[in-house]
Amino acid sequence: MKAVNLTELITAHQSLKTQYLACLGTLSTGISTLRAEAKTLRSLVTEMLRTGIEPQTIVDWSKEAGYTKKYIQSLLSRILIELGFRRRKRGAGPKVSQDVRVIIAWVRHHYAQHAGKLLHSAARVVKAEDEAAAEAAQSPNSVSPYLMQR
Repeated sequence: MKAVNLTELITAHQSLKTQYLACLGTLSTGISTLRAEAKTLRSLVTEMLRTGIEPQTIVDWSKEAGYTKKYIQSLLSRILIELGFRRRKRGAGPKVSQDVRVIIAWVRHHYAQHAGKLLHSAARVVKAEDEAAAEAAQSPNSVSPYLMQR
């Protein structure tokens, strides 16, 4: 493994930071051709990641230079995806609650291969009942949908 000189690494990171922020500046002002600058930006981001600069550090540098976090995160995400990297797993999103997992396990245990259809149908019924209850609550003279079903 090659020994790394800390001073050289800091100098290299500072140089990359300067080049990156300069490239961002020309990209946002439209001074040069967009394609050429985007290619340069991609290569700079690639080099920064290769030298160990974390994406969050790149975002922080950009924020310090006056760019919005949302814009830079979007830009970095697009560059990383073009390079074949994903920052999040596909399908990443809200976590499934433990209560939902228990309900799914119970339905699968009792209804096996029909579990998906039953849960989907149940979700539609619950949604319809909730909408009917909300509508009934808004009109004072209406009868509760729960009373109508009995």
